[in-house]
Amino acid sequence: MTGRTVAQGGSGQNLAASSLIEANSENFPVGSFLIPRECRLHVHAFYVFARQADDIADAPDIAAEEKVARLEAVRRALSVDEASLPDWARAYHRSLVESGNSPAHGRDLLSAFIQDATKSRYRDWDEVMDYCMRSAASVGRVMLDIHGETDADIEGSDALCRALQMLNHMQDCKQDYLALDRVYLP
Repeated sequence: MTGRTVAQGGSGQNLAASSLIEANSENFPVGSFLIPRECRLHVHAFYVFARQADDIADAPDIAAEEKVARLEAVRRALSVDEASLPDWARAYHRSLVESGNSPAHGRDLLSAFIQDATKSRYRDWDEVMDYCMRSAASVGRVMLDIHGETDADIEGSDALCRALQMLNHMQDCKQDYLALDRVYLP
């Protein structure tokens, strides 16, 4: 990766990610010492992007149509038009532009969140796995991109991410049902 302008306001980006981690009871610190220093700001930018988009998809006080409109606007503008993006998506946009990484995986993640806004039940495992590919495997692929992994086991990463997403669905099954009337298990 070249150019680290994403670091402009770097401590501000770290604070934004740290605040979101605390507010959302995350079980791991994003940008820990295990992540190479040169990747941390990119990971933080992606974390803020993903967390904020997920919060929109799960917001009980925003109508489904509004959720879709907001997330779709971000999906269209990502790595194309920074001025059209909300503040929370701009650091990730800059990360993509500066690193030369594709916005495809971020857009896939947004498509899963758009689906969350309108779909509450899954007919079969194929539907759930399609969702998990976009909601979790896309995150793994973003991390591989950020770390410059070109010879990584993509299929293995995708399988691990889908499995972790299913564990998360099972862990949150009651909460998702009661708070969002959403059930990921067919």
